[in-house]
Amino acid sequence: MKKGKIKIIALIGAFVLTVLIVGLINRHSSNDTTDNMAGATLPVVTLTYADEEINELHGHTAQMNAVYMRDSITPLDKSRKLPVSIETFGNSIDKISYEIRSMDRKRLVAEADVKNFKAEDKQVTANIKIQNIIEEGEEYLLILKLQQGKKEVYYYTRIIQPVDAYVQESLAFAKDFHDTSMNPETKGTLATYLEPNSSGDNSSLNNVTIHSSLKQVTWADFPYQKVSEPIPSIKEISSTCNVITLDYVVKAKDSDSEYYNVEEYYRIRYTSARPYLLSYERSMNRVFSGGKDSIYDNYIQLGIRSKDVNYISNENGSVAAFVQEGDLWMYNQDTNQIAKVFSFRSDMEDVDDRENYGEHDIRIVSIDERGSMDFLVYGYMNRGIHEGRTGISVCHYDSVTDTVEEQLFLPVTTSYQVMKEDLGELAYQNNQEQFYLIAGKTLYQIDLDSLKVTKKRKDLKAGTYQVSASGRYLAYKDSEGQLLVEDLETGNTHPVKSSSGEETRAIGFIGEDFIYGQARNADSVKDAAGNQVFPMYQIRILSPEEDYKVVKTYEKGGYYITDVRIDENTIYLSRVRPEGGAYVDASEDTIVNSEEESGAKAELHTTSTKERQTQVQIQLAKAAEEEKKLQTLVSKEIIHEKSKEVQLEISDGQKYYAYAAGKVVLGTADAAEAVRAADEKMGVVVGEKQQYIWKRSRRASRETVIADGTQAQGNSTAAKCLNVILKKEGLNLDAGALLENGENAKQILQEALKESTVLDLSGCGVEQVLYYVSEGNPVFAVRGTGDAVLITGYDSNSVCIYEPGSGAIQRKNMEEAKNTLEGSGSCFYAYLK
Repeated sequence: MKKGKIKIIALIGAFVLTVLIVGLINRHSSNDTTDNMAGATLPVVTLTYADEEINELHGHTAQMNAVYMRDSITPLDKSRKLPVSIETFGNSIDKISYEIRSMDRKRLVAEADVKNFKAEDKQVTANIKIQNIIEEGEEYLLILKLQQGKKEVYYYTRIIQPVDAYVQESLAFAKDFHDTSMNPETKGTLATYLEPNSSGDNSSLNNVTIHSSLKQVTWADFPYQKVSEPIPSIKEISSTCNVITLDYVVKAKDSDSEYYNVEEYYRIRYTSARPYLLSYERSMNRVFSGGKDSIYDNYIQLGIRSKDVNYISNENGSVAAFVQEGDLWMYNQDTNQIAKVFSFRSDMEDVDDRENYGEHDIRIVSIDERGSMDFLVYGYMNRGIHEGRTGISVCHYDSVTDTVEEQLFLPVTTSYQVMKEDLGELAYQNNQEQFYLIAGKTLYQIDLDSLKVTKKRKDLKAGTYQVSASGRYLAYKDSEGQLLVEDLETGNTHPVKSSSGEETRAIGFIGEDFIYGQARNADSVKDAAGNQVFPMYQIRILSPEEDYKVVKTYEKGGYYITDVRIDENTIYLSRVRPEGGAYVDASEDTIVNSEEESGAKAELHTTSTKERQTQVQIQLAKAAEEEKKLQTLVSKEIIHEKSKEVQLEISDGQKYYAYAAGKVVLGTADAAEAVRAADEKMGVVVGEKQQYIWKRSRRASRETVIADGTQAQGNSTAAKCLNVILKKEGLNLDAGALLENGENAKQILQEALKESTVLDLSGCGVEQVLYYVSEGNPVFAVRGTGDAVLITGYDSNSVCIYEPGSGAIQRKNMEEAKNTLEGSGSCFYAYLK
């Protein structure tokens, strides 16, 4: 009798569990289905220059904002014929047409249909004859359109007819360097181009550079086998240097499942005499396979890859999820199951370039104890229901049913490279199924059940708000200047109060703790450029998780903080001290956050072998209690009957994008920050209209753009310098009067030079701002002493400084110029026509 009751209870339990699972799968519509992701269908386009295949282009099924599509640049020879090859994968092409536009997209230069294209064995070839209306050395946008029945597919690249750029020679050099690095007989010849030093890491194959050893550059002891041949992608073309990347796949000879994506980056200057390799990098990242060699003891072996791992674990550290090469995986130690939660790849043995195209990423939002999680897929959608679209897919993974359900899709018209920088600011989903996103200058709240969109906050300009590490807390100032911290989980808002006669300044978050500064109005001063400076006398750290308690305060008598930089658990403080009615530089100080989370969770570790060198691992909290056979699962997706797509009206805000090797390394409203980032990565800065804001390359020298002995009116050095600039540009304005009326130097230049882009480059170095002098424009500078000067010329060893008091041009050596112009209180303003 007792056994009978137990059987009945067990049957009832099993039935209830089955009903629950079926209900979960079908909770939205009886017509929703569960299936594998649909395969890729779009054609791939490659272009040709000097008989070399270059620039593989992937198709977009919606028109993009071409201004942001600057992944590659295609050179044209003197005939201006552009050979095009289209891999159709068996799909027919009914029509080919193209547009050529100016880089800001405002001017249509040419448009035409492509006649007489040839179709043969899953490939279409054509020749585009570019009309003789493009100017040499100028970049244009090329938009190629393929018609497939009722569907139109768009492909984007920049084109240029280069002048003295040696593009063909640069391509040949990159290909030869690549081939030689894999040739055991000739690899020693590469030593001529390398600059090995202590900055090169010879313990890891993940990132090899020009500063690595010859052995490291030539693959050390790794048993590689090339799986695919690279098609060069040209990122930048100029008379001073060309940037080329090569992408390909290798596998380990001693493993059936160990594949790696490899990218090589070359920055080459070519002259009539010889090539110069200015920079070289090779990244190598394993495509995780989930095989039996991936799990041992309490370790997940991620292999050769970056140590910057996007991962999360449950509370007790028995379940971990991680992102690798655009795939999302979850491992449950209790069940010894590893699940490929989301991936565009189906098979690496016969790799499909469309599936392996890496212009997307995944962000894990949250995970529960069983491994179910919320996550975002953002960027270009390689295949599936959104194939060829770019956007943000908000998803939920159910570990019980092993299914992925899309809850929301937000299409965008910018490239992945641009959108990833914008998305980096805020994307958060709370437990009430509310999704928050900052796009443009607006905080949106989207109900994931009803798809209702609410604009929660407006006019959130880049740089005016801060977001915590998880995205849960948002700090900003309201229209009345009150600093607020909003909890997006509860919807509650906490005011950060300040004393009478004081200002609060939002600095940022360290984890979930909010950092802000206090400044007295009485301590504020105006610098020579007319800017109001508020040095902070105190830094506070506030914990929203501890009822908004101030957990740490920093204040040192006689010192003020002018800038704050956060790096992991350390806060770096740039300080000044008052002296003679002004502020002078003081030593930097730091605040170290020594508090670490307690509790057993997954952690990152590394291991090393002779063949593979450094490899990255995730260590789970404890070893598995019993050994079970590893099961590898591949999730299916729930296909909804009704669309989950929501369109947002996004207004653009002023932003600068630092590009290096064709990738956006930073998107920011701070031009100086963008210049510093581009300089570090040997890249360029472009504005929102894709105009060049800064280039690392410049003329070797520039004669002074202001004549020696030029006199100017004004009752201050700033007024005189501004009047010199205005006079050079043919304007007759009294800058002194404008300064006295409360305007600062940047405002005066912006209002006067309406056809130019005026930039605040405070925080940059002298060598960085010389680019603008190279373009023929003086740079307004304020020395640490408080007086203004102009930088008007330079050569390899010195800088020309216009002294407004005497009107003389003084030539100072580079180090002297840096010492006087890069101190605290200094600033730079530049402009581009």
